[in-house]
Amino acid sequence: MSEMSARGYRKILDLIMALLDCPNPPAWWSLVARELADALHGDASWLYRGVDLEINTAKLEAFSPEVIERVPLQSLLDTHMPRHPIARYYSATRNLTPATVHDFVGERTWRNSATGSELRSQLGLSRQLALPVPAAGGELRAFLVSKSGRNFSFSDRELAQRIQALLIRIDRHSSELQKLHESRIGRQSGELPTVNMPADDVGVTPRELTVLGLLAEGLTAKAIARRLGITVRTVTKHQEKLYRKLGTQDRLSSVLLAHDIGLISR
Repeated sequence: MSEMSARGYRKILDLIMALLDCPNPPAWWSLVARELADALHGDASWLYRGVDLEINTAKLEAFSPEVIERVPLQSLLDTHMPRHPIARYYSATRNLTPATVHDFVGERTWRNSATGSELRSQLGLSRQLALPVPAAGGELRAFLVSKSGRNFSFSDRELAQRIQALLIRIDRHSSELQKLHESRIGRQSGELPTVNMPADDVGVTPRELTVLGLLAEGLTAKAIARRLGITVRTVTKHQEKLYRKLGTQDRLSSVLLAHDIGLISR
């Protein structure tokens, strides 16, 4: 793999910052769809979740731009996924490396196929790049980025591989943060003690809150690093920031205080 361009690194950093600044995990994937289309020089991007390569089914979760809302993306997938060249490749090989349609079929074959023809008719787009994201709990998501004109470049494909690795780790973070988010909703609805102090009031970021929740589960720094796909050093840095913001000195006092002020559930 060659050296990635400065633009590629900037797009990855932009995506990381956009995600970590967004405190609501369910909204992340719509944000990713938008950023992904821009990063890979695409005209549109959409995300399917619950992808089952055995029976060729999936469910539309997010898309960008909003103008393609008028296109029946779910219906297109239901109709064409069983014979889509990329889906057939992934189903046969289980190799989830990002790939384009033209890795498997020639230009004329694709343009004359029912799938390629309808995509061009419905969206005016003829190029497709798939970026699978193996998610928490064994679920498989897959982004499809589409464009007109020239095919995706080698640099686009290289960037897609880097972003794929990032999204797999971001999904782990999102999954853990969503658990905390749901537990806080439970407290607010009366199922658990009322929240006394939002995380924002003490300056705890979503990433730090995720680490705090895993500390409360009793996970070691090494286990947290493995769960989130980050380094032990990064986990330690998050711990140090949590201690400073909470005014505590160790894991136990931090977790107890977090329980008391309602940052995490008991």
